[in-house]
Order: sequence, then structure tokens, then C-alpha cells
Amino acid sequence: MNEYLYMRLRSSHLISSFLICLFVFCGSKLAFPAEDYLELTVEVFQALRKGVEGASFENEYVRLGIPFPKGMVKDLDGRAGLTVEDADFQTRVLKNWPDGSVKWALVEFLASVRKGSKKEKVIRKGNGVSLGRSLATEQHQSIWVDTGPLQVAIKKKGFNIFDRVIVDSKEILDVGNSRGIVLTKQDGNEVLSATSRNSNVFIEENGPVKATVRADGFLCSGTDDLLSYTMRLSFYKGNRNVNGQFTIKNASKNNVRHVYMKSLDLHSRLINDDHSRAAFLTHNGLKSLGLKDGTVNFYQAVSVFPWRSDGDSFYYHGPISPDYKRERQRGYKQEGYWVWQDNKIVFEGKRNQYPDLGFIDISNSNGSGVTAGIRYMAGHWPKALKADVAGNLTVSLWPEENEEGYWIRFGSHNTFEVLYSFHSKIPKDPTIEVKRFQYPLVARASVGWYNKNVEGIYPLYHFVSFGDEKKIAKKLGIKYKIGWRKPKFEVWRYHYWGHGAFLNQHDFARIAFVNFLRDDRSLLKAGESYLLAESMFNYYADWATYHSDDYDYSKRQFRPKENNEKASLAKVVFEWEHQHWYGMPLYYYMTGDERIREAILDLGDYIKKLSNPLSLTYMRVFGTGMFSLAAMYEFTEDREFLRLADINFERLLNSKYDPQKPYASIFIDWDRGCVVGGSGSGWRPVSPGIKADLMLGSLLYDGLLNYYFFMENTSQFKNKVYQLLMKLSEFMYQEPYFEGTKRGHWAYWIPYIYNLADREKSQHGYKLIGQASFWVMFPYIITKGNKWTERMEKMLKMSMWDESGVWGSYGYLDHPGYQTMAFFILKVTR
Repeated sequence: MNEYLYMRLRSSHLISSFLICLFVFCGSKLAFPAEDYLELTVEVFQALRKGVEGASFENEYVRLGIPFPKGMVKDLDGRAGLTVEDADFQTRVLKNWPDGSVKWALVEFLASVRKGSKKEKVIRKGNGVSLGRSLATEQHQSIWVDTGPLQVAIKKKGFNIFDRVIVDSKEILDVGNSRGIVLTKQDGNEVLSATSRNSNVFIEENGPVKATVRADGFLCSGTDDLLSYTMRLSFYKGNRNVNGQFTIKNASKNNVRHVYMKSLDLHSRLINDDHSRAAFLTHNGLKSLGLKDGTVNFYQAVSVFPWRSDGDSFYYHGPISPDYKRERQRGYKQEGYWVWQDNKIVFEGKRNQYPDLGFIDISNSNGSGVTAGIRYMAGHWPKALKADVAGNLTVSLWPEENEEGYWIRFGSHNTFEVLYSFHSKIPKDPTIEVKRFQYPLVARASVGWYNKNVEGIYPLYHFVSFGDEKKIAKKLGIKYKIGWRKPKFEVWRYHYWGHGAFLNQHDFARIAFVNFLRDDRSLLKAGESYLLAESMFNYYADWATYHSDDYDYSKRQFRPKENNEKASLAKVVFEWEHQHWYGMPLYYYMTGDERIREAILDLGDYIKKLSNPLSLTYMRVFGTGMFSLAAMYEFTEDREFLRLADINFERLLNSKYDPQKPYASIFIDWDRGCVVGGSGSGWRPVSPGIKADLMLGSLLYDGLLNYYFFMENTSQFKNKVYQLLMKLSEFMYQEPYFEGTKRGHWAYWIPYIYNLADREKSQHGYKLIGQASFWVMFPYIITKGNKWTERMEKMLKMSMWDESGVWGSYGYLDHPGYQTMAFFILKVTR
């Protein structure tokens, strides 16, 4: 299939003049957006982290979000007009084009994949859903789900997670005796979802392949709403597993306080007998204990499972207390794991001895029971799993064993994933189902397909495969080094958004996710990029987003007055300088995760407040703010975001330099062709300078460019934005770059601060190629001038060999602008 580039330059004076520049020819034919024929091959494989052995999958669930050109795929009442060849499937429309056709579709299907391999599936046009009944059915007092081997009843009122479970005609639960969500208050009193008021249980998604039942409710103590929750239970055709996504929320205007709780558990009541046993994984392998000898409790404290916290707040105010005697080593009071039976330790491990999979399998004498697991249990410490001979099964997401209790910060959500794998006979190896749960199947289309569906620079941008990067290096005659590009999977626990330097200037979750799409070196590397991006986006949706569940943050803000020192975490929420949330829409389009969509909408209210108005004192704040406003408009189609962008751009146009307040505001120097001034941008009245890399050529330029691509043709500011972008591009081309040597090697770099008065007095720092990039792409699209491709080649050459300035994170070549340049150099100039 031919590849093309379609850039959204909607200015009327440009479209007529430069339409021919908006397409890239690959071969003799032009690929138009609307096509009658579709044959899209996608590949399916297991996402793993390094060092973990994979598993085989037989008719297991996989999801894939796919973009489509305008007019290609019809919207069939919420289903995308597609089919998956030789597979059970269902589809869902995630976003439409203005003409009503499908822009993004979620395709969910069943696939069989052997361990360590991949499977290709073909997607064509179709009726949007395979034959077969939907899995979930509304009944008067409950929702009934039937996957074939598994039947589950979920109560609409008095939600207790599972009220009844039947597997292969065997009853698994003691019907009506599961307690559901159990919150224990500081005084020891319990609050149960089954007895709390105002629960709402409904079918959120339904089809022949997957059904999701959603429960929303409050955990109430009398008339006092402590916390609210959302639990999504997902079921799959032919499968005995239930995947749960549990979110506890503290974001209501009716309860403006940080909430303390002693513990929070998910409780089910199994049908056990005196021969029931509990099986679990230790660092020395699978173990088993008879429940008749006492309650089994598996408690996981701090481990070295890959997890990330890069600020002091989490260490001092996290869910396990620090050991101040080992403060320098970041020691904790509880490290490792313990398995108790009848309150006696029977197994234990140190901090560096942990089971990769956290679960407990309960089987009675006839083999019926359940494997209950917590995803990344060793990374999401503290967690616990408990069972007794009476049938009580407890999944402790906030276990009392931490001996400290928990503060749930106001404005936050907190989400964990749990597995219930029901069975009618003792599983030969319960780790297999847990491994499939923790390391799921993922899918992706070809690099060419994504490039075909790029508009402007957002939400997708152009990119090339790692294999094509090597081809470009060969073409440019430069050594291709990738040794510094080593970010590995970690469970994100806490991030301090105030960090400066090179490792906090982008949404690296977005970069990680695109690397998953383009990494053709190995399935392992691609899968690990997916898992990292997934963990980061989940963190964004919970802690980095300021939630306002039942009010509009842009119109009214609430702040607790008490216990802030106990519950607050420094700069845990996206702040005005580092609004690196903007990969979340792409992740939603690629996964259909509704929790992500809801978080983006919450964040939208927050961004409206931050942007009304944007500070002109800081170029970084203005640039990232403009990018965010345009990105929010793309996702929500709420014109208020464009209105705010217009207001802020007009403020920039009217901004003037005030010698009495030299750092008060950035301003446009139309004669020089740049934006200067303000604070933190390198500006000094006696020695005027500019951080031409990060501030001018990256954050400000990208923000204005994203704004430009989403502006209406009739906007009074569109011509001015265009003129400023072209001026900035010419300035960046003519002035701030230097060519010479670095460590005896040819080098091309941009100084940390470019001296506007005397070029030779610029502050060179590390001699880095830097992050400024789209400034060279935009004028090339307009003019097709050779000088722009020549500049792209120089910038790419430097990004391919120089390892400085990224310190184990992503190389500059991974960044969106450099990937776009690579696309042009590979495709346009071949």
C-alpha cells in the first residue's frame, strides 16, 4: 500500500498554493484517503519484560486501536465496519471524522499465539462484529454473564463483586456471602460496598468476545461518604478468567479532605472443605499449604521488582515507612515478603528475593476454586493475599499489615488490576494464567499504516522503524549507535514533575508507546516498551491528573485544609511547566481504556484553569500550554480550548519589552525573527540570550505549530501564527547552530544559551544536538527547499552518534521531531 503524508494546513491561502506539497509519493500512484479496499495485516505477540519467560495463548483476548483515513470505514451504530479474518471479534468506534466515518476504531478479537512467537491477523471491511450472542445480559436484580464455561451473577444493588459463580457446572462461591469491597477505618469499624448506598452497576461494553460490567459506588459510614470507587470486571468468550480494574477515588466536592483508612480488601466467599489447599509462588518456586492447618497470608512489602520513584516525597510519605537508620540507602522498615500460616512464618524472602507473579490459588477436594492475583504485586507493594478453610478469600490492595494505614490524597484516583481465574479442577500450573494476565497479548499494525494516517504532528507523528534508522545512517555515512537508548520497564509509583534537565522535557510515555509500534529489533524490546508506556499512562491517569469527579475544576477549586503534610506529595500532579500528559489520547485510541478517557476529561478542566491565562513570564509555560490547549481540542472537540489558545496568542502578539521589568514577559522580535525575554529563557538585558534549543525551537515552536494545525481557516490569527512559525524557522536555520568537533568527532550542536549580541559568547555546555526539531520540518513541507533537507541530514547525523545528555533514557533520535525528519529523509529523498 502506498504511503502518503497529509498535513493539516487548513489556512485557505496555503491550501490552494501548497496542496501538492502535502503528499509524499512512494511509487507511481497517489494514495487517497478514501479507499474501497482494505486488507490490513496486524501482528500479535506477548508483551514481556527482560528476563521473563513467555507463555502460549489459545483463543485469548487481544485489543488493538487502529486509525483510518477519512471515508474508508463506516460507523455502524457504534461498531466500526470491519472484520477480523478467521477470528471471533467485536469493534467499537473511538473517534469519528467530520463526515461520520471512523477515524479510530478499537478491534477486539481472540488469537492463538505460541510462546515466543507472533501471529498475523488480517483486518478487512465487514459488519463490525462476529456472529454469536453477547456475553452479558441485564436481569431485574443482577447482571448475568455467560462466557461458555463460566457463568457469573453480579448484583445491581448491594455490590459484592461476585454474588454467584459457576464453572463447568460447578458452584464456586457460597452464594450471597461474599462481602465485596471492605474498607476498615482508623477505629477498626468496617465499611462495605454491599451495604453502602448509591451503587450503580451496569454493562459498560458488551459483545460476543468481551463484556465489561462496571460498578460505581460510595463507601459510606452513615451519611458520610468516605471514598468512591469504580470497578470494572471484564469477561471473555470461552474463558474462565475475570480481569478486574479497581479504582478508589477521593475527588468529590462533598468530601474535601484527605481520607485515612487502615486497609481496603476485596472479599469473596468460596466453597471450601477440610482438604482445601492454597498454592502460591515464592522466589524458590511454587509452594502449597493445607488450609485446615490455619489461615494463609502472603504479604509483599518493598522489593527490587522494577519500580520507579524519583522524589523524596514517596520515600517519606509512602505506604511503607522509611528506615531512617538506612536513609541514605533508601531503606524501608518492611522489605521482602512473608507467608504466614496460623500467624507463623513458613516462607519468606528478602528485598531482592521476590516472586515475579503475585497470586494465591485455592482448590478444594474436588478441584474447584480460583486463582486470585494482583498485577505487578511485587512492584505495587504493599499487597497481600489471604485465604482460610472457611472459604474466605481476601485480595488486600491496601493491606493492614503495613502497620501504618493509608492516606488517600484529595484529587487522586488509585487503580490496581486483579485476576480471578476460576476453575473446576486443580490447575497443573496456576502460574500460566497469572503470567498471561500480567504479560498480555498486544497487537500493532505496520509502520507504514500509521504513517499513512498522520495529521500534522498530533496525536500521531511520523516515525520510522529501528531497521530503517540503520538504513538512514548508512545513507548519511554515519556510525549508528543505540547504546544509550536503554529505558526499561518499571512500575511507576511516584514522579516529581518539577525535575529539570533533559529527562523531563517530553511525554516519554508517548515516546515509549511509539517505540513499541516501530521497534522491529525483537518482540521482547517492543513488548517492554509497551509495558513501560502502559505503566506510565496508568500513573498519569491516577496520580498525575488532578481529578474533580463531580465538579468543574476550571470554575471552582477545592483544597483540604487539614492533614496536607501527611497526604500531599510534592509536584505529583502535572504542573504548569511540565504538562507532559499529551500521549494519553494516543494511548486511549490504541487501547480503548475508558479510564484513560475519563482522566483526560478531568484533566481538561484543570488545563482550562492553568491556561486562563498562560503566564507570559516563562516561555516554557506558554509553549507547553499552547500545545496542551490544541491537544485537548483534538480529543474533546471543545472549542473553549481553541478560544483560550486564541486569547493567549493575542496576548503574545501584544506583549512588549519593558526595560523597567526586563524579565516580566516574553515578546516577539519580528526583525530578528525570534521570541525572547521573560524569565528562565536565557534572557539578560545586559547580555541578551535565548535557550534556542529547549525553549524557542522546541517547546514554544511545537506549541505554536500544534495550535496552527488545529486552527480554523477563518481564525483572525492564522496568518500571524504562520508568519511567526516561518520567521522562527528561518532564525533557527540561520543563527544558533554550530559545527565543529566533539571528542575528536565531527559534531553539529546548538548551545545551551545562544548569545543574541555576540554569537561567539554563547554558552555551549555539552555541545548537544538538543530537542529543537519540528522547526525544520514545517518549512520543508511548505517550500520543499533543499536547504531544509540538508539541515535535517546534519541534525540526524548528530543524533545518531552522540550519546551525551540523555543518561540512560531515550536518545534524541527517539523524539517525535527527529523521527519525523527520519521519515522525510528516508521516504522523500530516496
